[in-house]
Amino acid sequence: MVRPPETEVHSLKAIAREMSEIGDESGYLVGVATDQHRSFRRTRRPASALERELFLDAARRAASREGFAIEEVSGGVDLIASGGGHLRKYRVKRGTRTADGAYRFVCGLGSSLLTTEVDALFVEERWLLGYISSEDHTLDEIIAAEVVGSEGNGPVTLLLGAVIPLIDMTPPPNFTSTEEGLDGFDDEEGTEDGSAGVA
Repeated sequence: MVRPPETEVHSLKAIAREMSEIGDESGYLVGVATDQHRSFRRTRRPASALERELFLDAARRAASREGFAIEEVSGGVDLIASGGGHLRKYRVKRGTRTADGAYRFVCGLGSSLLTTEVDALFVEERWLLGYISSEDHTLDEIIAAEVVGSEGNGPVTLLLGAVIPLIDMTPPPNFTSTEEGLDGFDDEEGTEDGSAGVA
């Protein structure tokens, strides 16, 4: 199993906590914003775009404190860590779960997630800092996983290595969920906002 150093995983968990906290504190504001006009509620795209910026901003702030380099790329954000001759780029990206419980993260054919740069000093690794959000714009899961391949002709589905959970979302004892599914939650194609971009 390919795994970052424990100090790096600890930092990733700190980033994940900040993302989770911002969702809990401010996720409701996405609904406030989209309620301002009925056209904002016609599709999930406006809400998805606002939600995405909320979580990207939290990730940037926390990553900066944790010593990651930050790179803006094609509308996405990479958090970069290096050590031991390796350069790991973590793309902050929204995903979903399939009906059978598998993770699903997609990107465009031109995404930099599908390529690695050759560097004589470092072995570059492509990773996801992936998150799954709820309809109320809070976070259900945040994971780290190496991108080991892809399938499809565009948008493509990313193939992941071993998954590292970054936040504990285990329900408290005696908790019973009443959630029976979120209609439209898996309707997105391409990027997080439903478009077929390359980030």
